[in-house]
Amino acid sequence: MAEATKVSQVQQFSSDWEKLLSAQVANVESFFAEVGKLESKGLAQVLGGWDEAGKYVKESIALTERVSGEFRKAALEATKRAAQLLTPKQQ
Repeated sequence: MAEATKVSQVQQFSSDWEKLLSAQVANVESFFAEVGKLESKGLAQVLGGWDEAGKYVKESIALTERVSGEFRKAALEATKRAAQLLTPKQQ
């Protein structure tokens, strides 16, 4: 009878051990699933940030181009006026 009890205890331990390992594997699997979700969210935010930054860079370049064009136009106009003022009038 003692031998049967030992076999029963070993079987019970083996069953409990398998349940413990299965639970641990399930916990690790759940952990990595959550990490994957958070990683995806983080990457989406990074990409969104890059898109937003790109938008601001494009707007900044367009503004720089416009201001530069206006400066060239104003500088040319000032040069023409100065040339007119420095040109002697013929009478």
